[in-house]
Amino acid sequence: MSGTSGTPMDRQFFFDLVSAYGADPKRWPLEHREQATGFAQTEEGRRMILEATGLDAALSSYRLPDPSARLHARILAQASSRTTRRKRLVRYGLGAGMIGISLAGALTGALAVVNLSPPPALTLGDTLTAFGNLQSESEIAEDGK
Repeated sequence: MSGTSGTPMDRQFFFDLVSAYGADPKRWPLEHREQATGFAQTEEGRRMILEATGLDAALSSYRLPDPSARLHARILAQASSRTTRRKRLVRYGLGAGMIGISLAGALTGALAVVNLSPPPALTLGDTLTAFGNLQSESEIAEDGK
């Protein structure tokens, strides 16, 4: 049987509930609390609650020792070195970023000057065409000799 509402709670489900949540009924899930409280009134339920109470008391009374001064100093030293490393990385990263942005700006400016400036003025002679200079008849005669 499971511990759902409307059905009585079985021994294994109550044992699992007390093992997981402890002896205090306030910690038990609301949907199982009513049936679990009813089972806790039985002899077997009281025995399980008594065992769980001892375990709860032992767990709640345990305190971790304070860290040693050596551990404390080591943690602070590592934090300091990481902070220094991070600051150095940020400083060099920002410098590299500024250099990259400057180079990109210079390249963009150079391309803008090349593309937007008008071509130099051409001095057109009388014989200049799109295919080159036309030769006069006298120049043709001179080349033929």
